[in-house]
Amino acid sequence: MYQDLIVFLVLSFVQIVAAIILTATALYSGLRVLDRMTTGIEEWKEIKKGNVAVGIFYSAAIICFIIFLLPRIEDILFLISANYPIKITILGLVFALINYIIALGFGTLILYLSINLVDKLTTDIDEMGALKKGNIAVALIFSLMLLAVAVAVSFPLESLFMSLKGIEAAMIRVI
Repeated sequence: MYQDLIVFLVLSFVQIVAAIILTATALYSGLRVLDRMTTGIEEWKEIKKGNVAVGIFYSAAIICFIIFLLPRIEDILFLISANYPIKITILGLVFALINYIIALGFGTLILYLSINLVDKLTTDIDEMGALKKGNIAVALIFSLMLLAVAVAVSFPLESLFMSLKGIEAAMIRVI
């Protein structure tokens, strides 16, 4: 009984550490790409100056990345505590990490396309210039448009990964 509790506590700790590492990696990667996409704004300088508009925009981008990556992080965390044979667990973790990297790429691409889409739809507004000037109204609308796209895209993205999981399960059975 105590051994089960200890195993549960250790696995819970490992899951927490893994979740922190995977989330931090995703956010670091995503925000580095976002820095490159937002020309004319040095985001961290603006945030340090107290530019709320840039802070709102960056916060929305962080939430978008989590929307895209949370299911992949959950897949990895599940496999850490699953009671599968070691071979299946290792193969599952390899596939889950590959899916995590694919989701990070898709998330970055979707955010890039969303920023460009919003820019094309709002031809009379220089979003980056407005953000740099601290225009909170633009930051809110821009951020909510990005979040709306992230939420709308999350279902087909999850369907894609469900298909990949089916292929991966078939591959594991063969191996």
